[in-house]
Amino acid sequence: MASKKKRASEPLARSLAAQGGQVLQVPAQRQRPAREAFVQISWQEVRIQPPTQGAKLEKRELKAWIVRVWEPSPPKGIEPLEWLLVTTVPVKCVEDGWERAKWYKWRWRASDFHKVLKTGCNMENRFLQTVEALWKLLGILTPMAMRLLWLRQTAQLAPDTPATEVVSEEVVRVVTLLDKRPGAALTAKDLWRTIARLGGYLNRNSDPPPGWQTLWQGWMYIHIVLEGVHLAPFFAPP
Repeated sequence: MASKKKRASEPLARSLAAQGGQVLQVPAQRQRPAREAFVQISWQEVRIQPPTQGAKLEKRELKAWIVRVWEPSPPKGIEPLEWLLVTTVPVKCVEDGWERAKWYKWRWRASDFHKVLKTGCNMENRFLQTVEALWKLLGILTPMAMRLLWLRQTAQLAPDTPATEVVSEEVVRVVTLLDKRPGAALTAKDLWRTIARLGGYLNRNSDPPPGWQTLWQGWMYIHIVLEGVHLAPFFAPP
């Protein structure tokens, strides 16, 4: 969405005629269901002038491109999509414009990944003392964070996907047993919400979708139980 703050590039960007259009998939978020949106795109090369005040560094104008992606006819009651982007990567054709917009869309995916690491995996509160130790911890937590991010994305974008296509059959069996539904065929959406519920998510009708903390706590609980399952044969009587 465009920033509410007035920017010098806005009048120019909004004055440009559409140069292409396509349909985007808008994912579900909180109480907003997923939907399709027809958006248009326009762009123009601009020159950004250097500041007249500040440090006495080399001051020269900067060549850049303004890209605007907007939804001309949103559904009634829905705030229209609008992105106003400035890039130093040349935009020479409509394919270039859509590629720059796609790069911007990845911003949220990267932001979500960092939320998993910080909020879910509690990366910032590990109090490690060396960079080497942090790298080792990242090597452990990154695959887990990516797995949880993939689970949530699949649950939101393709909720009917079988759970066994997202995690192992072994994990699904543990989840269904802990949820007192042994042998149930779970979808990705079922799995996502059940894991979060095992981590403390209440799953009431008025509740927003599960957050990273409950999802992480449920995921760790499942793997503690799974570790017990793996160790159990070593403690079985002869």
